[in-house]
Amino acid sequence: MEKITDVMSIFDNGEIWPHGLAVFPEIITRGATRIMMKRWRYHGRFFELSMIDGIYSIIDILPDETGLVAMKQYDALEAHILNGDASIRFAIKPLVNARGFDKERLAAIEELEIKNASRSGEVISSWEPIALFHNKTERTDVLEFFGDDGYGDCYYRYDSNTGELLNIQSHPWRS
Repeated sequence: MEKITDVMSIFDNGEIWPHGLAVFPEIITRGATRIMMKRWRYHGRFFELSMIDGIYSIIDILPDETGLVAMKQYDALEAHILNGDASIRFAIKPLVNARGFDKERLAAIEELEIKNASRSGEVISSWEPIALFHNKTERTDVLEFFGDDGYGDCYYRYDSNTGELLNIQSHPWRS
């Protein structure tokens, strides 16, 4: 598969920066407040995706650089894996509650999360399991998502070409 190249972030002040470049302190002083769009080259043509229309607010490059991971927000429970031309290759819906806890146990965790948040000054009215694009694996054929099902951290690994769930690795941090 051909790789995408020249991935750029376009900011609300009109500045264009290479994707992944740590530029925020520098461009904030020039009036940039957020990324408005991603632009990249694929098969010799430029493609763009808006990050302000409510469809995607998170766009990252796949480890093998053949497309993009796009999500509505960091803790979205669905990620679209896009081809280089921005068409959807497949959608991933990481399993939350991979260990199959019953509703009562999840309700107890929600109560604990709300109580812990209030102790630290946060105000939350409900808690739900989350999954985040993580991608700390060295393999380019694997997509890794991090999740929290209320009792521990889980890593969900998917085949980056097919979307097939390869494995789930859990790391309990609560008893």
